[in-house]
Amino acid sequence: MYACGITVSGEAHIGHGYQALIYDIMRKFLVKLGYEVTYARNYTDVDDKIIAKSNETGIPADEYAEKMIEKIRKLIEKYWDILSYLFFGVLTTVVNYLIYLPVYNLLGLSAAVSNAIAWVVAVAFAYLTNKPFVFKSHDWSAKVVLPELGKFVSCRIGSGVLETAIIFLTVDLMNWDGTWMKLATNVMVVILNYFGSKLLVFRNKK
Repeated sequence: MYACGITVSGEAHIGHGYQALIYDIMRKFLVKLGYEVTYARNYTDVDDKIIAKSNETGIPADEYAEKMIEKIRKLIEKYWDILSYLFFGVLTTVVNYLIYLPVYNLLGLSAAVSNAIAWVVAVAFAYLTNKPFVFKSHDWSAKVVLPELGKFVSCRIGSGVLETAIIFLTVDLMNWDGTWMKLATNVMVVILNYFGSKLLVFRNKK
């Protein structure tokens, strides 16, 4: 598998991390399916923008490109777990929303009940993706999965109860907009769950 990589014409930004992350997830997914994957990704180090930066800084283009490659590589490695968690956090939020909206809007259940149903589905999705892809926990034996899953679900219960309480208070009791409040509470939950997973659930995983 070949991926056209980053053009190193300036400082690192979120798009660089996203580009590297997407292809890495694709590779890991193919490996999980049993394929033997040879993955190559380049850095674009010859480009008009790089030449322009070379002229601007007075640093030879090849030296400037090499400097930026090393800088971007270190930043991506440093924040890899955050980038991957945010990616799957967004997907978890999408799953949550895709369950919540039809249950709330079409089935006519209360916002709190709809939120609880969406939460169960989202937690299952989050565990199955966060474990191998974000926190690199690849042992699926019962002695690892059971305590790990217990802590994971406990953290999610804490944030889920808080989210449901806020939804109940603001939407069911105060008649605030259910769709927008769901989005706001999801952002809060993504942040809380990251720290719960990193510090409590998968803290010993490399």
